[in-house]
Amino acid sequence: MSKSDKSVRALQRVQRLLNLGRNEEAGRVASQVITANPRNGPAWTLKAQSLLALKRYEQVLAAARAATTVAPEAELPHRLTSIALSNLGRGRESATAASAAVDLAPRNWATHYLHGQTLLSVDCLDEAQASAERAVALAPKRAEVHVGLGAIAAAQGRRDAAENSLRRALALDPDNAAAQLRLSALGSRVRAKGLGVRIPVGDPANDREPRPNGRRSGRPLGRLLSPVIHLISLVPGSGTAADTNP
Repeated sequence: MSKSDKSVRALQRVQRLLNLGRNEEAGRVASQVITANPRNGPAWTLKAQSLLALKRYEQVLAAARAATTVAPEAELPHRLTSIALSNLGRGRESATAASAAVDLAPRNWATHYLHGQTLLSVDCLDEAQASAERAVALAPKRAEVHVGLGAIAAAQGRRDAAENSLRRALALDPDNAAAQLRLSALGSRVRAKGLGVRIPVGDPANDREPRPNGRRSGRPLGRLLSPVIHLISLVPGSGTAADTNP
């Protein structure tokens, strides 16, 4: 077996381990591949994914940036960079990285979804709305894109639009915890300047309370991996629904 074949098999093993939630082990195997070839972009990306699942955000950022260095044309490392920066409270940089992901994969709904939520976190609401609407256009049957658009509408003070988006999300996924939480918040929060309901990117079940004064707290957006990144295989040659239109 060639060295290249061994590397591919190792990365396939890493992906399986990630799918099983064996994140520490996945990270160790990815590190072994990197040791053998430090310019293996998919290995760095998989390592970043394993670290993100473990909430080691500084290390995620280092691994994701290494991946963008060796494979700048790959979209996913830029998205992982954005997620890490967001969790480190570096909202502007996070939005910039998300924008790079959009440029590289303009027809991937997940890049627009992330971009919209990072823009929401830094109060760029009109731009956030445009990105969220693009995500909805690309993946209208995904509940999370409607939750994301609803969160932005709420922040803009557009209660009816927010409620409509959240109800569409629940029509698609009646058990969607994020939609349920935010719809409940719409009925109970002060509306003078918008509800400030924030959807933590990728962690719609996150139970952090929105602020009642319509201002966002500036806290990290949360984990994207749960509903989004795991939809994308990081092993070269394989693709999933997240890379194409539904």
